[in-house]
Amino acid sequence: MHELDLSGLLEPVKAMLGLTEISPRGVVLHGFPTLIDRQLARGCATDTQIQSLVERNILWAGSQEAYSLIDEFLRVRLLLDALDEADDLEERLLVGRMLTLEGGDEGVFLPYDEESDDER
Repeated sequence: MHELDLSGLLEPVKAMLGLTEISPRGVVLHGFPTLIDRQLARGCATDTQIQSLVERNILWAGSQEAYSLIDEFLRVRLLLDALDEADDLEERLLVGRMLTLEGGDEGVFLPYDEESDDER
């Protein structure tokens, strides 16, 4: 994963695996092994990036409809990392009291203050 990150390919891989906000709906076809819709993959990565992933044996271009993910453990690792990030975010929100302002999607971060908890 570190090599993918250094080469700028980690985010496109995450997107092709449906793990980012830019991932198109249906990019990962159901079943095992993991199949990635070729047309939708182009919305996640450039042709050059996709070719690089094929050359690095991350993807296999075995059919006209879909790429196959060669290393299923990569997908598992990325899924576990995403869960860890979600847990970390939840903890930061609970401890830091992230509040959503009315009428907007942005929040305000209020630092944790034990003193104010004691007063309640």
